[in-house]
Amino acid sequence: FSPDFELVSATPAPISYDRPSRTAIWSLGDLESRDNREITVTLRAVTDALAATGRAIGRGTMRTTSLTTPSNFDGPAISVGRVARAQVESVSTGVTATPGDTIYIPFFVRNPSNYPESFSMQLTAPGAPAATIYADTNGDGQHQDGEPAVTQTSALDPRGGQYPVLLRVDIPRSTPDRQQFAYNLVTRATNAPDGRVASEASTVLTVATPRVRVRAELGNSEPAPGNTIFYRLVLVNDGGGLAKNLAVTEFLPEALEFVSSNPSLNLQDAPGNARSFVWRVPELAPGDTSVLIVTVRLRTNIPAGTTITPRHALTYQDTNANNYQGQ
Repeated sequence: FSPDFELVSATPAPISYDRPSRTAIWSLGDLESRDNREITVTLRAVTDALAATGRAIGRGTMRTTSLTTPSNFDGPAISVGRVARAQVESVSTGVTATPGDTIYIPFFVRNPSNYPESFSMQLTAPGAPAATIYADTNGDGQHQDGEPAVTQTSALDPRGGQYPVLLRVDIPRSTPDRQQFAYNLVTRATNAPDGRVASEASTVLTVATPRVRVRAELGNSEPAPGNTIFYRLVLVNDGGGLAKNLAVTEFLPEALEFVSSNPSLNLQDAPGNARSFVWRVPELAPGDTSVLIVTVRLRTNIPAGTTITPRHALTYQDTNANNYQGQ
């Protein structure tokens, strides 16, 4: 029998039936001249049987002991109707980007119908940056020049013919940290009645930026004029993105004199007798901290009870060289 059909029952029952190959064998015994035998079979079309008109349900071979050459014959013809289906899949349910990125989000449109079908594509993403659908003609998940913007697939082969696409999204540089956007791709079988056969798949785009703050830590002490004191500057990245090129400028009041730091600073960032110094950190990952221990000397002419507060300013960048400020 054709792979599109499976045997349900037969009268008389076959002496052998191999399900994987759909092969049934009957022994009909002896036939007198002009005699006949009848075999009645009940078949079921498999769930993914291909649509066809006038297709033979199978091919048979009759062998007899009196004839050396077997006789081949075709089974009766039958028509299998069209069953429209649609399927779209997202490669990833979540992706992360940095403000200023241009990213391409991959999806696969597949044809689970039992006949060749093309599919329209529509994108919904309320409140999200605009996206454009591109054909991924070589299926590598990367956009190349010449790959066109599309709104409909070509005719796809039945039983899983596929059409890879990429959603291009340009992330505005002003997008805040941990902002999320949902992109929903809907495909519809173009030859299905009223376009009611559809499938959809979604992915969530999360924008990650660094959010760095400076924390000053000073022990509970009441130093006398002329004494040295220690305090800590702690950088903390509370954001979801990598911070790069961090620079903390510390402004010392007249009452304090910079002595040293750990790690040490170069002369350009901490010149002698200056009222400020600069602490530079190449990068700071999300959730990480970095610490600078500062040693300063209290000048001798400070009145008792004076409150002394250094000030600081912070600048840093993300991986796309967007600039940020903090304190």
